[in-house]
Amino acid sequence: MTNMTFALSDLPDCAILASKNGRVLEANDLASQRFGEQVALGAFAPWYEARFGWMIQEREDGSQLGLFRPDADETARGKTMLFATLSHEIRTPLNGILGMAGLLGMSELSSAQRSWLGAVTDSGQHLLALLNDILDYAKLESGKIELETMVFNPAKTLQSVAELCSPRAHEKALEIVLVVDPNVPVEVAGDDGRLRQIILNLASNAVKFTQDGGVLLRLEATGVNRLRFSVEDSGIGIPADKMERVFEEFQQADSSHSRRFGGTGLGLAIVKKLTTALGGTVSLKSREGGGSVFWIDIPFETVTPAPARSQRLTGKTIAIQSQSTLLVEALTLALEDEGARVKQVTTPRQAKEASVILLDHHTDTVHAAPWLKCASPVVALIPQERRDLIDDYRAKGAIGYLIKPLRTASLIERVALAAGEGVDTRPVVANDERADTTPIAIGLRVLLAEDNPINALLAKSLLVRNGCHVVAVGNGAEAFAALQVAPYDLVLMDVHMPVMDGFEATRAIRALGGRFLETPIIALTAAAMEEDRRACKNAGMNDFITKPLDPAMLSSVLERWTNATRQATFAA
Repeated sequence: MTNMTFALSDLPDCAILASKNGRVLEANDLASQRFGEQVALGAFAPWYEARFGWMIQEREDGSQLGLFRPDADETARGKTMLFATLSHEIRTPLNGILGMAGLLGMSELSSAQRSWLGAVTDSGQHLLALLNDILDYAKLESGKIELETMVFNPAKTLQSVAELCSPRAHEKALEIVLVVDPNVPVEVAGDDGRLRQIILNLASNAVKFTQDGGVLLRLEATGVNRLRFSVEDSGIGIPADKMERVFEEFQQADSSHSRRFGGTGLGLAIVKKLTTALGGTVSLKSREGGGSVFWIDIPFETVTPAPARSQRLTGKTIAIQSQSTLLVEALTLALEDEGARVKQVTTPRQAKEASVILLDHHTDTVHAAPWLKCASPVVALIPQERRDLIDDYRAKGAIGYLIKPLRTASLIERVALAAGEGVDTRPVVANDERADTTPIAIGLRVLLAEDNPINALLAKSLLVRNGCHVVAVGNGAEAFAALQVAPYDLVLMDVHMPVMDGFEATRAIRALGGRFLETPIIALTAAAMEEDRRACKNAGMNDFITKPLDPAMLSSVLERWTNATRQATFAA
């Protein structure tokens, strides 16, 4: 970054100087003639509407100098297409490697073999993350970014990010928790996809750079039509002299040859560009060795305001047994907002008078047995990766259970049910569909359209493990024909296929009308950008799964689309 002294009128291009919040400070005559009111003093700089043709230089004082050079347009488009093509060609065999490694991991292996397989998987996931960063950055730099306004629930967006990051966090014995301020609106209007991309980037970084403790995702209303999303971790922290640089391209807090954590150094640069495009700001507070807090402040239009507090747990005492300070903090805030008295306990005796005991999971119910014998009802908190413990907890006396990362609504509903008079003691889960371990996909007829034989084998194997009957075809034309011969409950449609691609096939299927409008079609693709999600949605697809196929995510999609409500979520 530089702060050269010059006159915009001396520059041979359309030139604009904008403040660090994107407002026009000055424009030369060429820019005024070409863009008119778009470059009036105080207007948003035109590159926030369309990046193509603009070359942006950030100056030391935070202001931005924009030069409009249309000749750069085609070059930028060409670079983006090159990156996208390379990304797809590399991603396809990599997805096969990771997918088959995951399938192999479900078989019986020796400890040494499992360790080797883990190294293969970790290396593959690292390479996939690098590809995602490079492709994201290339698209942002070329200006291929479109904002979309939709109505969404911001708390659910935060929850979805926590669920995506949860497996990796729990692999490292980290807790990942959410705190949602009760004043946050139920629904807002804005770009949910871009917001999710920002938070996921920050949360993934937090998990990556944290070795002990955990990650806390926080959502607050900081004013009328303004929300703050924070990601707090107990990781390695960032030295004070490096904090300004971490948002620059190809920069990391530790750029030495001996650094412990890899990466391109593009993640936070992407976060900053997307946040600015949404009209928001990104900030950082950290100290070396003491963790970090990243937060974004973004304007959203309130559609459905926050409801009045119900205080359903007034007069109830809730005991929490957990070694995680973060989890206890999050639970305490949520329960106290509903009027409960909360205390952390370390022995069953301390929980003697509690209305309900929240028992953080143990690796087996043998260690949990003294708690499960308490007179107070016990609700077990179980990571989504350890659903195998659910039946054992039920059998040993737990009145209910919840799957981590916890959903606030499910937590309050479950605790209220357990603490109420005349409680239904059947071991059901309140409003938490993730906790149902019944294989509901048994007998489901699935049409799989996938041209890559390795990816087809992987997808078919995972579907069969879920109890599905699978018919596989190699392109969109074959899928179109197969659907007219026999009915299917669900279609998994690869996007890039020969003869007829997934988009064209989906449009053709929907054009048939009747029952073909109702058949769920799930996009199956190596592409990972928000534009790819929208392209699938616009083609008539109901949902979206990225490769490599994650068994848990596939199961979740099968569950969602065999549920009578069938609501599209475009899950990652």
